[in-house]
Amino acid sequence: MKKHFSFTGAKKIIFGNGSFDMLGDHIREMKACRPLVVLDRNLSKTGLKERIADICGKSGVKAAIFDKQVEAEPRLE
Repeated sequence: MKKHFSFTGAKKIIFGNGSFDMLGDHIREMKACRPLVVLDRNLSKTGLKERIADICGKSGVKAAIFDKQVEAEPRLE
């Protein structure tokens, strides 16, 4: 029996020093009005939520940030 697998990845990957600070610019470039950012509890504890809100706010982008009850790795059942 043949198994098939399909994967569609991001069209654009941005990396390098300071690239996270350009988050708001990239969101505006995509013409997104209010992006949804989903963080697990551990990422939320690192201060990333506040950093995302600050960077987006300075760029005039209002991001909806969800950081409640998301497991980092789902259980295999």
